[in-house]
Amino acid sequence: MTRQNRLAALLGLSLALLLVLSGCGQGGGSSSQIQGSSSAQSSSGESQQSSSSTPQTESSQGDSSSQSSTPSAGPVDGDGAYDIALGHAGLTRDQAVLMKLERDRDHGRDQYEVDFFSGGKKYDYEIDAATGAILKMEVENSGLSPDAVSIGLEEARQIALNRVPGATEEHIHLELDVDDGYAIYEGEIYYQQTEYEFEIDARTGALLEWKMESAYD
Repeated sequence: MTRQNRLAALLGLSLALLLVLSGCGQGGGSSSQIQGSSSAQSSSGESQQSSSSTPQTESSQGDSSSQSSTPSAGPVDGDGAYDIALGHAGLTRDQAVLMKLERDRDHGRDQYEVDFFSGGKKYDYEIDAATGAILKMEVENSGLSPDAVSIGLEEARQIALNRVPGATEEHIHLELDVDDGYAIYEGEIYYQQTEYEFEIDARTGALLEWKMESAYD
């Protein structure tokens, strides 16, 4: 082989090697581009998922807030029942005289009977003890003058209990009765095998009648 032939052969091999190396470089770049594109798409997908989940969380929080702000009914005691009745009548405690406040059970339901006097009118309420709902309400002219009932139920109860040492509210029954335009508290006390009957003037608080006898008589 002549010198020229050897040089030509070496040149051909060099060109072939350059072509191979060039092909490998392009392939690696293409691979890198594909990986970069896949990474970008993945990142974009995650961003979209994260963005779409955010409104769902806010909506859930909104529902929870709405539910928690919804008022719930609850049981009431005697004072609460009286306040509900007064509020419905548009009165305050200073404007009314409580005549009757008793807890009773009717048709399987616990309720309070609340009667009070104001401005010559008698108000009768029935209040659900479990929910505070007004079950029944009546207003009627009592036929009494506005000052006919000046002594409230609690004051009349205490006047009677003061005459029986040791007796408490659980031993007494008391209610207001109106007869011929005259208001009187009538009641009984049962304590230590003795029964006491009494009448109290609802305007002055004076003790009009007092009877005592053995519960066995």
